[in-house]
Amino acid sequence: MVRARHTSDSVGGAPSSHFRLLTTSSYCAELNQEQYLNLSAATAGYAQVNIGDVVFFDPGLGSCGFTNTQADFVGNVDHLTFDNFPGATANPNLNPLCGRSMVVSSAGKSVTVELVGSCLSCSLNEIELSPAAFQQLAPLSVGRIHGAAWMLV
Repeated sequence: MVRARHTSDSVGGAPSSHFRLLTTSSYCAELNQEQYLNLSAATAGYAQVNIGDVVFFDPGLGSCGFTNTQADFVGNVDHLTFDNFPGATANPNLNPLCGRSMVVSSAGKSVTVELVGSCLSCSLNEIELSPAAFQQLAPLSVGRIHGAAWMLV
C-alpha cells in the first residue's frame, strides 16, 4: 500500500508544498531515514515497535472528530497512549495522533491505517482496527490477534 502525506517545508527560503509517498514495509520494525527524520522531536520516542493485541471495532464518529465506516482503513490506539501523547490537550480533536498513519503487522502480513481515536477499553499497546483493516491480517472470526506489532509512521 502506498499513502500520500501532504507536507510543507521551505526550499531556498520560500515555502514549498508537496506530497511525500510512504510505502508500507512488510516488517514494521524497519524505519527508513526519511521517515524517522519526518517525525517531530517530541514524538521520535514513539517511532518504535509496540507489541500488543489487535481487535476490531465498528467505526463511526471517533474521538478525533472523524466519521468513518467499516470499509475504511482506520484504527484506534489505547487511551493511555492517546491521552499522554506529546501535545495532547483536553480536546481530543486536536490530539497530534489524529490522522497519523500506523503500520500494523502480524504473521507476515501488514496493513497501514489512519488513526481516528482512542480505545477506552483497551489496555496499554492494544489497538482497534476497522473490520476492513483487521481482515488484512486475519479473518474477523479470529476476534483477537495476540502479539501484533504496530508503529507510527
